[in-house]
Amino acid sequence: MRGAGGEVRPRERVSSILSRRGAVTGVEIAGTGDTLGTSFVLCGRDVAQIVGTLADRPRFERLFERLGEPRPRLLRYTLNLVLRSSGMPEGMGRHVVAIADPSARLEGENLLHLQASKPDAQERCVLSVSALLPRRRVEEESGYLEGTRERLRESLGALLPFLDSHLLRVDSPHDGRPMQDLEHDLEIAPKDPWLRGPHTLPVTHDFPVRGTLGLTAVPVKTPLARLLMVSHQSVPALGFEGDVLAAVSAARLVRKTDRQKEWMRRGLWTKVEI
Repeated sequence: MRGAGGEVRPRERVSSILSRRGAVTGVEIAGTGDTLGTSFVLCGRDVAQIVGTLADRPRFERLFERLGEPRPRLLRYTLNLVLRSSGMPEGMGRHVVAIADPSARLEGENLLHLQASKPDAQERCVLSVSALLPRRRVEEESGYLEGTRERLRESLGALLPFLDSHLLRVDSPHDGRPMQDLEHDLEIAPKDPWLRGPHTLPVTHDFPVRGTLGLTAVPVKTPLARLLMVSHQSVPALGFEGDVLAAVSAARLVRKTDRQKEWMRRGLWTKVEI
């Protein structure tokens, strides 16, 4: 985040976004009480998190009345498996999308994304398995998240029939359980347990109203002038490419306000970028 008075460094956190007469004027740095004047504020966080830092929330409430407020729907769970490379099926691609039952909901163990690494010097590889878990089941069903490891391993049996005999370690940063060293029948406690657990599950939102071609959701331009959204909620249907598109759109909006550069383009230096 950069502004007229400087920039917010990565380890600094914004506690509030300051505004006046419907336009952003600066930000307040958490824990210091310092304020930083800004020309623009570009936010890469979810809109719900941004609204919590605003004093002028009614403007966003009118936006939500028109578009609807994003609702958390699915949580992305990742399971990391270390196994001997001989346990990987010959010819299996580096990326695999597996659907067990096309007629069922594409969530949980019914839809898996597998990403395999190249074997190391000891002929071991890492298989990362991702699944989208229903938020309600994670939050309301006792033991659902804790048992996800076993359910995913069971689902992998159709793709990797010799997985169990070659599996060395199993771990996930999301379920709060320790790493399982199956080779030595041990459980290894994490060094930084506060960086693990259900709070680390990335959220996938549902948007009541979609924009252009059903691809866009939260607009880059917000009800507060000079506050721009560049999060994954702007063009959620395109994933990483959508993030890039939102960032480029925000950059163009900022660039249009550079009067000096605009004058240079219209003046003598029409063929030179300064």
